[in-house]
Amino acid sequence: QARWREFAAREASRLAEPLPEPLRQWLREVFELSDEPSQAALQKRPRVQTGWIPIQQWVQRARSIRELFRSDYTGALAQANQLLEEQRKQPDPYFVVRSLCNFAMRVVRRDSVQALAWAKGAHDLDPTNPFTWTTLAEVQLAARQTSEAEATARAAWERFQRNVVAQSTYAKVLHKARKHEQAAAIYRATIQHFPDDVVARAGLADVLKSLGRLDEAEAIYRRVLEAQPDNADALHLLGAIAYTRGRQLEADGLVRRALSLNPGTGEFHNTHANVLKAMGRLSEALNSYRKALTLKPDYADAHNNLGLA
Repeated sequence: QARWREFAAREASRLAEPLPEPLRQWLREVFELSDEPSQAALQKRPRVQTGWIPIQQWVQRARSIRELFRSDYTGALAQANQLLEEQRKQPDPYFVVRSLCNFAMRVVRRDSVQALAWAKGAHDLDPTNPFTWTTLAEVQLAARQTSEAEATARAAWERFQRNVVAQSTYAKVLHKARKHEQAAAIYRATIQHFPDDVVARAGLADVLKSLGRLDEAEAIYRRVLEAQPDNADALHLLGAIAYTRGRQLEADGLVRRALSLNPGTGEFHNTHANVLKAMGRLSEALNSYRKALTLKPDYADAHNNLGLA
C-alpha cells in the first residue's frame, strides 16, 4: 500500500497536464481500482510521446556517450546533459530514467557526486521502477556510502519481492558490508524463487568464498560456468580459489580467460599478478599490479601487493 500511495501521489497530479490520450486513459483505469493495483496493471502503462521521438538516435547517442566517458569526461558530460534535457521534455519518464541510470553507473568511480545526483534523479522520477532502486543502491555502494546503500537495497528487497535483481542486489550489498551470513541467506532465498538465475548463484559463491567455504564456492562457480562458459566473474573467482589452493597453472589459465573477456577490470589484473608472482614471474606480476592501478587508482589491495612485490 505504501508503494501504491507513493506512485499515486506522483501520477495523480499529472491528470491536469495535457497528456496524450493513451496515458490519460491508463491513469483513469488505474485510479478506479479500490485496492493496490497488481504489478501487471502497472506494467501496462503505455509508452507515449509528444511529437516525434528519435528513439534509435537516442539509443545510439547514449551508447556513444557512455564510451566517450572513458576518454573525454568533460565532453561526454556536456553531451549527456544535452540528451537528458531532450528526454525530460517527454511526458513519459522511461527514456530519461534509463539514461540517468546508465550514465550514473558509468561515471560513479570517476565522479561519485555526479553519479549520485543522476541516480537519485532517476529514483525521484520513477520510484515504482525497481531499476531505479537497484541503480541507486549500486551507485551508493560504489561511492562507499555503505549504510545508505544497505537502506536503499533493503527497501527495494521489501518492495519488489518478485524482482530477482532487487533480491540479489540486497544480498550483494550485505556481502560488501561484511554481513556474510545474512547475504548468504538472501541469496539462497533468491535461488529458491528464481532457480535459473545465474547471478544469484554466482553471488552466493562469492559469499561462501568470503566465509572460507571454498569447496562449496568452487562447486557453484563450476555450475555457473556450465550455464555461462564466458562468465568472466566466475572465471576470475574460480581462478582466485585455484590460486589460494596452490593450483597456479590452473589459476593462470582461468584468470587469463577472464581477462580476455573483460580486460578493463582492475581486480582481474591484481589476481593475475598474484598468480604470476606465485609462479616466480615477478616482472610480469609487477606489470599486472601497475595495470590494475591504472584502471583503479584507489585500489588498496593492488597498492599493498605492489609494495610487497
